[in-house]
Amino acid sequence: TSDNRNPWFNEENRIKAHSESIKTHVEKQNRIRKIAETNNKILSDFIKLFYNLNNRQPMESEIIDNLKDKIE
Repeated sequence: TSDNRNPWFNEENRIKAHSESIKTHVEKQNRIRKIAETNNKILSDFIKLFYNLNNRQPMESEIIDNLKDKIE
């Protein structure tokens, strides 16, 4: 069976591949978190601005209509 083993799939390369997959996963989670934070900030800023201009809270349809291009 040692003749059929992949010589590149040794312990060092397995550890390297595992750490790279963890790094990729963490980077993806960070990107998702930053997008969510940005979207929440855009939403709260819009609601504050809308309230200051119109002296009322925006309806859900107004929020969707105004922010659908910014948040996707």
